Amino acid sequence: MFGDERFKRYGCSEPGYYFRKGMVVQQDFEKGESLRRLTSKRLCAIVKGKAAEFFEPHQFGVACSNGAEKIARDLSYHAWYLDDGVLAGPRPAVLQALSIIQEIGPPNGLIVNFHKCEIFSKHDAFCSTFISEKHEEAKALLLKLEEVRAVDLHVTFSLLRQRAGFCKLAHLACGTPPSQAISALEAFDHNIRATFSKCTVVDTSNQAWKQAELSLSRGGLGIRSLSWHSPAAYISSLSSSGAVPLSQEHLIHAVELFNSLVPSSEAVSMEEVLTSRIHQKVLSHKIDNYLFNILYEQSSAADRARLLSVSSPHAASWVSVIPSEGLGLHLLPSEFQVAIKWWLGLDTSCGSICPLCPGRLLDPLGHHALTCKGGEGVVTRHNKLCDTLAETCRRAHLSVKVEQEVTSPKTTATLALQTS
Repeated sequence: MFGDERFKRYGCSEPGYYFRKGMVVQQDFEKGESLRRLTSKRLCAIVKGKAAEFFEPHQFGVACSNGAEKIARDLSYHAWYLDDGVLAGPRPAVLQALSIIQEIGPPNGLIVNFHKCEIFSKHDAFCSTFISEKHEEAKALLLKLEEVRAVDLHVTFSLLRQRAGFCKLAHLACGTPPSQAISALEAFDHNIRATFSKCTVVDTSNQAWKQAELSLSRGGLGIRSLSWHSPAAYISSLSSSGAVPLSQEHLIHAVELFNSLVPSSEAVSMEEVLTSRIHQKVLSHKIDNYLFNILYEQSSAADRARLLSVSSPHAASWVSVIPSEGLGLHLLPSEFQVAIKWWLGLDTSCGSICPLCPGRLLDPLGHHALTCKGGEGVVTRHNKLCDTLAETCRRAHLSVKVEQEVTSPKTTATLALQTS
C-alpha cells in the first residue's frame, strides 16, 4: 500500500459520492487532497480583502492597454473581482465589450469560459423561459439521486440537502423578481419534497414538511423552500449591490411579499432596502422564526416539547455532518429512517409492541422507546456517558477512575446488614 503513488501523494482515502455532469459518481475521497484544497481556499479568503483593495481601482484594465476604458464606454454598469465580472447595458454595448475581452483577454491570461457565462434580459418572456430551463436541469439532477438511494439513504439525504436542493436555484432567486420566478420555484419545491420521500422512504405530512423546510437552528432539516425565501434573496441581492433600479415595481412587490411572511415588527421598508445593506441570512432568519412560531402554536404539548428540543443549540449537528463510516459518522438505513421520523414528529412505532415490555404498545412519537427500562439500552447510554467524561478528563491530564468503589465504615456496615 505504501508503494502506491496515490497514497504517497494524497494519504488515506475512503469511498465518496459527488455529481459530475448530472450523474452520480462514486470515487475514493482523498483526504490529503481535500485538505490541500481547503487550505488554499482559506489562504485566499484571508488575503481577498487586500487583493480587492489593490485590484479594485484597476478593474479590468489591469495589464490591458485602455482595457477598462474600452469596455465601459457604452455600458450602463460593469464590475469585476479578479476574473469574475458583470456587464450590463444595451445589447450592442454588451456584445462589443465581450468582443474586447475575447481579443485582449487571452494574451493576459483571461480566457472566457462560455459554459460558465449566463445572459439575462429584462423581458418577462426571457426570464420565464430561462428559469424554466434551469428548473428542468435541476429536476433532472433530482432524478439521478434515486441511483444513490439503493446504495445508502444517509448519503442520498446529504446530497439532496447540500448539493441538489436550495443551492441549485438560489442564484436565480437572487437575480430574478419573485413575481417572475415564483411558479417555477414552487414547482421545484414540490419536486424536492417528492424526491425526499422517494430517496429516504419517509412519507411526510404537511405539518412535518413545514418543519423540514426550516433551518437547522429552528429544528428543521435545512431543506429551505425557494418560494418562501425568494423575496429575501432578491431584496438582499439588490440591497447589497447598492444599485437603484430604474423601475421599482418588482422591488415593491418583493418587499410586500416578504412583509406578508413576517410579523409587522420584523417588516422592512423601501427606504431601508435602498439606503442600507441587508443580508439574506438576516431576512431568512426572520422568515424561519415566523414559520416556527406558527408551527409551535398549532402543535400539541408533546410536539411543542419536541420542537423546543430539536431547535436547541447543536441538536441538529447529526443532520449537517458528512456521512463517513471511517469516522463513525454514518447511519444505517433503519437508523436513519427512525431518526428522521422522530425528528419530524412522524409515527415511529408502526403499531408494534415493545419487545422488552410484554403487552405494551409503542407510542407513535417514540417516547417509550427512548426511556424503556427493559434490556440494556439505558445502562449502555449511562456507561458510554461515563466513559466519554472520563476520556475528556484524561485528555486534560486529570487522574480519573470510572465508577471507583468507595469503602468506608458506614458503607461496610450497610453491606453487612444487607447480607445478614
